[in-house]
Amino acid sequence: MFGVCLEASGVVGYGHFFRSLIVARELIEGGEKVMLFMNREDRLIQRIENSGIPFMVEEDIDRPGWRKDMAGKLGIKVWIEDRLRFSGNHIRELRNAGVFVVGLDLVARDEEYPDLVFSIMPCFYGLCKARSKVFQGMEFFVLDPALREFRRERKEIRKVLVMFGGTDTHSITWKVAEQLQGVYALKVVLGAGTETRMFPAGEKGIEVVRSPELLYKEFPDCDLAVCAGGITPFEMVSTGLPVCMIATEEHEKMNARFIADQGMGVVLGDRLNYDLQPEKFGSLNLAHYSRKGLDSFRHYGAGNIINRIREFA
Repeated sequence: MFGVCLEASGVVGYGHFFRSLIVARELIEGGEKVMLFMNREDRLIQRIENSGIPFMVEEDIDRPGWRKDMAGKLGIKVWIEDRLRFSGNHIRELRNAGVFVVGLDLVARDEEYPDLVFSIMPCFYGLCKARSKVFQGMEFFVLDPALREFRRERKEIRKVLVMFGGTDTHSITWKVAEQLQGVYALKVVLGAGTETRMFPAGEKGIEVVRSPELLYKEFPDCDLAVCAGGITPFEMVSTGLPVCMIATEEHEKMNARFIADQGMGVVLGDRLNYDLQPEKFGSLNLAHYSRKGLDSFRHYGAGNIINRIREFA
């Protein structure tokens, strides 16, 4: 049996939640038993209930001993932790109980190491210095296989998508949208944790979508996205949707630079200093960015992670 543990909140973001759901679903479809553990985040409880994946809420996810206790009670043999703050004490408790421990995007020190680490996001490449077996690269990037349905090549800009993830803790969405309105038709997507104020009544060419069940279902009718540098832009470019990125957190700068260096989009700057000039969008090589994204992702990341776990566990 597999245990999958995650943390999600308005501060941490919701990317870990959706990634863990994809991994858990892939395990279940492969015939494995899974229990997903998460902190209490009421905005997400309904979504996980709808998924049908067995789950438990741990009120204090940092509480000592509960992982070991759950592993013993449920017969968990492999524990996957999708949290940045995975302490050495928790790792040792699990390993001492005979559980094989896996970390996703974990920055581990030598004295507190899991058995396997997958550095998935570019901002974590090379940061795990523990004695773990470490895998990294795009082949392990976890994307929902359903994204395949939304792949298409873009060649011209008709509509621009403005989306800064599920939380947008710095309220960048509206600042960007106000700069773009009147230049292009806009779709503004607000995640569950994003401020929900409206544009003034009567504005034309602006579509506002609130708390969509799946963010990526808002991609297909758009030709360019202005977004942050977390998990979402990787989902976008995988469907052929080029991105102009504004890093809202320090770690996003490396992710955004990676996407730009791979020829799938451009970096506009960070939340404190960005250069958004919509009149220059027309000079972007949209078809090149779009094709590079389509060619770079094959949506098998979760399966590749699971195959490696089975190989070593």
